[in-house]
Amino acid sequence: MKYPRTTDFIGWMAGLAAVAIWGLTFVSTDALLSDFTPMEILLGRLAFAIGTLGVLTAKRPQRTSMLEHVAMAAMALTGIVVYQYLENKAIALTDASNIAIVMAAGPFVTTIMVGRFCGERRPKRRFFIGAGIAAIGILVMSVPARPVVHFCGDTLAVLAMMSWAIYSVLLTYLNDKDYDPVFVIRRVCTYAFAFTIPFALPSMIEGPQARCFTPLNLFNLAFLGIFGSGVAFVLWSFACRRVGTAKATLLTYLTPIVTCLAATIFCEDTLLLETAFGIVLVLSGLIIADLNRATLAPGKI
Repeated sequence: MKYPRTTDFIGWMAGLAAVAIWGLTFVSTDALLSDFTPMEILLGRLAFAIGTLGVLTAKRPQRTSMLEHVAMAAMALTGIVVYQYLENKAIALTDASNIAIVMAAGPFVTTIMVGRFCGERRPKRRFFIGAGIAAIGILVMSVPARPVVHFCGDTLAVLAMMSWAIYSVLLTYLNDKDYDPVFVIRRVCTYAFAFTIPFALPSMIEGPQARCFTPLNLFNLAFLGIFGSGVAFVLWSFACRRVGTAKATLLTYLTPIVTCLAATIFCEDTLLLETAFGIVLVLSGLIIADLNRATLAPGKI
C-alpha cells in the first residue's frame, strides 16, 4: 500500500524512535546478565510485551489466513528467537568487532532480499554510497587495527544477520496486507514466547528460585518488554510500511551510536576519538543517502 510523501516524516520519526529504544536496551540487558541467562531475559521481556500489546489490541481483532499465521510464526523465529540465540552465541565465540563487521553488511543484504522477494523498488546510487559510508563509520567505531577471524562465531553472526533479513522480508509481506502493526507484533511476540520456553526453562529450573526479582531488575525487564520488544517493534513495522523497508533499514546504523552515548552517560564509559569520528561518518552517510527525500529509483532490484 502506498502513502503520500507527506507521511514520510512520521515514518522516519517512528523508525528513529525504534532505533533509539533498541540502542538503550543494551544497557538494560547488560545490567540483567548477572542474574539471568540471555534466553530468560528474552522470555521475561516477551511476557511484558504480550501483556502490553494485548491491552492495546483487546478490542481490535483481525482475521488472518493460515499462510499469514505461518508468516507471523516465522517472523517470531527469525526476528526474535533465532536472531537473539545466534547473536548471543556469536558474542560468546567471537569478538564484538567481528560482529560489527558482519552487521554493517546487514542493510545491503536486507535491501537486496526485500527487492527480490517483495518487489520494493531499487534504491538510487546515492543510497548505496551513503550506506557504505555509514558502514565504514560502524567499522571505525568497533574494529581494531588487526581483527582476528573466529570461524564459528563469525559464521553465527552471519546467520544472525541473515535471520534478521528474512524477518524484514516477512514484515514487508505482512505490511502489504495492511494489518494493524500492533496486532501483528502481538501475535509475533506470542509465538516467540512459545518458541523461547524450551531454551529458557532448563536454566530456570536449575537456578536459584528467589534470585534477581529486585525492583531494578523488574524495571529493566519491564523496559525491555514494553518498549524494546513491544513499542519498538510496532514503531519499526510502522516505519517500514511508511517509507519502505530498504530505506528504513539504514536507520539501524544509528543503534550502536545510541548505545555508545547511553554507555557514556549511564555507565561512565569514555567516548574515544575514533568512536566520535565513526559517529560523524555514520551521520554523514545517512545524510548522503538522502533520507528525507525519495531515494528509490524505478524498477526492482
